[in-house]
Amino acid sequence: MIEAIAYIALMISLVSMSMKSMIYLRAFHALSSLLFGIYGICIDAFPLIIGGSLFLIIHSYHIIKMLRITRAS
Repeated sequence: MIEAIAYIALMISLVSMSMKSMIYLRAFHALSSLLFGIYGICIDAFPLIIGGSLFLIIHSYHIIKMLRITRAS
């Protein structure tokens, strides 16, 4: 059951790579990072928790930055 979280995160990550819009790519990859972080918490895997958290922070920062630029235009 817990592995389903990882498989869903993997599928979302793969789908994100097919996105043409950078905002959607980052949003989908941020979601997959969140799920990988949750999976890491469930199995006590600190590399997954750290990696998922860092990716989530980086993608969130860039999404906010892109949305501000879009709204300013």
